Amino acid sequence: MRLLDAMSHVWHMIRDRNIVFSQHASAEAASKAAKAVYDSYCGAMEAELNALRAGRGILHAEQPTGGRHGLQLWTSLPPAQKFIEPAYASFRAADIPRVQLPDVSINVVAGRVADAKGPMELTTPTTFAVVHLDAGATAHFNVDDAAELGLYVLDGVLVGPDQSPLGKGTLAPLTAGSSVTLTTATDRGPTIVAVIGGKPADQPILFSGPFVMDSAEHLTRAKRDYSSGKMGRLDGVPF
Repeated sequence: MRLLDAMSHVWHMIRDRNIVFSQHASAEAASKAAKAVYDSYCGAMEAELNALRAGRGILHAEQPTGGRHGLQLWTSLPPAQKFIEPAYASFRAADIPRVQLPDVSINVVAGRVADAKGPMELTTPTTFAVVHLDAGATAHFNVDDAAELGLYVLDGVLVGPDQSPLGKGTLAPLTAGSSVTLTTATDRGPTIVAVIGGKPADQPILFSGPFVMDSAEHLTRAKRDYSSGKMGRLDGVPF
């Protein structure tokens, strides 16, 4: 069982420059870049935030001109929308609302957090915010009422409900509801946390490489569509 059924995949990206080619189907990705500059087949992107709906299938290639550090969340599309048309959107830093609280700032990516609404609209209701906390800070803020809520520590250390430290790379569930409280240790430096949430998937989630489907038959169809070129082509891909 996954820690958070609302998210089919959570990927923390820390990379030097390289070229990445990917093919995807039947999922949506929300990517928040802490530091990244890309040249890609979608055109020049210096966006802080990228949204990709794979739907029936999409190919993309990334050619970062420098290193990158960010967080990518994948959600599974509902059964009736597994093969909808793909879509892509990007947002600059100025498009992302920032809420300032004492010793805390919150960048709202998707959903409503701390009375601000993020610019990203996904097929299923999703909460996604990046919270920056000073040492010894406590943040309490409202979020969309979500069946599942969780956090991912990008940097620093949080104080867990039992007072245990939650360090970098920790993915932890939160109590479902409409509010979140985060606290950092007084003897540690600043902390960056992603707050994520949404509705649990109401169907099986099957993986085969980059394809996420709800049945073996749909996985077979996605692989066939990719091999035949129905998902498109990039410089001779599929190989």
